[in-house]
Amino acid sequence: MAPRHALLSAADGTFVPVPARDHLSLVQPVYITFADRVELRQTGPLWRREQRRSPVGLAHAAHLHSPKALCGAPLESLEAFGRSRHPFEGFETGQRCRTCDAAAGRPAS
Repeated sequence: MAPRHALLSAADGTFVPVPARDHLSLVQPVYITFADRVELRQTGPLWRREQRRSPVGLAHAAHLHSPKALCGAPLESLEAFGRSRHPFEGFETGQRCRTCDAAAGRPAS
């Protein structure tokens, strides 16, 4: 299947394909999720019980290679969580740090 291109009208009325890279859109930034504390919870059926880490307290956000959360809290004092199970956008507004939420642009899931 041939790639799709946008068509641009030329002066003589013909259409010229324009590569898609010329039509870039804004990409939402990716934030790593942190929490005030961690709690181990038992999950799964009784015969296959597992302990999973769950965030407790407020959820904080940080850029990928930043030493601090968006609110300025040092990451050493917070617990890190993966994006696959606990994305920052997945937390309700009341569970997020107000400063991190405002700095992240109030992302919605």
